[in-house]
Amino acid sequence: MKTKNLLTVVFITLLSTTTLLAQNQHPKGKKEHKFDKEKFQTMKIAYLTEKLSLTSAEAEKFWPIYNEYSDKKASLFKEMRQGKKENAEAIEMTDEEIEKAINQRIENKQKELDLEKQYIGKFKDVLPIKKVGQLYKAEDNFKKDLLRKMRDDSPRFTKPETPPTPPSPNK
Repeated sequence: MKTKNLLTVVFITLLSTTTLLAQNQHPKGKKEHKFDKEKFQTMKIAYLTEKLSLTSAEAEKFWPIYNEYSDKKASLFKEMRQGKKENAEAIEMTDEEIEKAINQRIENKQKELDLEKQYIGKFKDVLPIKKVGQLYKAEDNFKKDLLRKMRDDSPRFTKPETPPTPPSPNK
């Protein structure tokens, strides 16, 4: 019964979020492409909860850990992006600076792997191993689905409508 109620809540949340995104338009009919972290999080929670078939008890234990993981991962990526900006022009860098940038990149990738290892252990403490295994696939599918939706909704990616070809005169 709890699982059914949880799925109903997830479905309604997902539906309302999709509706809100569809209504997010400028007066001229152009869509606003401003990132809304809260909507994104709501969509992600609904999507992952559904795809992992989380029970209420599992969700209650899982989401605080997952949110902590996401925050640490976002912080790490922010740090990595900053490093990329600083090292964008390798042509103008000395050999020592280039070597330092390469080593920093490798170190950041190792931090990312260490973070993932740490949280896999935490996820296994609150979820069955099958659901932990499904988590990464579900995250990837969420990103793909979201990018596909953004592409489909974006005027930049839609083909312009071609006017119908006028009928040829028959003589």
